[in-house]
Amino acid sequence: SLSIVHGMAYSAEQDSKEADIQYSTIHVLDISVVKGIGLPQQALMVQLSCDTELRHREFSTDLVNNTSDDNAWHCWNAQTQFLFYEQPQQLTVRVMDTLESIGEYTHALDALFAIDAQTSFEGNVKLDGSHDGAEIELCIKCNTLRPLALMQNAAGLVSTLSENREKLQSLPQEHESVVQQHEQLQQELTAYQHDVKQTDDEYQDVQTEYTKV
Repeated sequence: SLSIVHGMAYSAEQDSKEADIQYSTIHVLDISVVKGIGLPQQALMVQLSCDTELRHREFSTDLVNNTSDDNAWHCWNAQTQFLFYEQPQQLTVRVMDTLESIGEYTHALDALFAIDAQTSFEGNVKLDGSHDGAEIELCIKCNTLRPLALMQNAAGLVSTLSENREKLQSLPQEHESVVQQHEQLQQELTAYQHDVKQTDDEYQDVQTEYTKV
């Protein structure tokens, strides 16, 4: 099962600083902690932390025991999402027991937030300070949202939707008008056909009289 927790701890002073700044970008960081390999055979958890000048985000998984004696796998299958107004520089991952760190890993985020770059990382990483080269499997996805641009796009879509609705409402009237024009043309065509036949009959009569003379 997936554990979803949003790290949202911040101070009133930070809120006051942010209230003085107009932000046009939101940086979204989605992290999945899948499993650990080669860790000590005991209950362990993973702690994630990420900081900017104004915000601190933190998330901890549940304590999980290893599930395989051969590989000492710890399966957390946990997810969280961090949101920042400023771009964070790095994500710190610590594997811990109830008291201390078993090992940690730091992942730089600049490349993941860069424009026209691969925006996700997925794989096993080695933990610093752990024994026997223990690893942890992570998935890190970064995305940049621009609310003002999204609002402008949404306003444009609303305007287009309104125009299309008006056009849609006018279509039955236009269809009725076309049907009426078609009926009128049919009537005019019938009248023209009658006139042509009458003219042809008159011509035939003239031809007959001329032949008699």
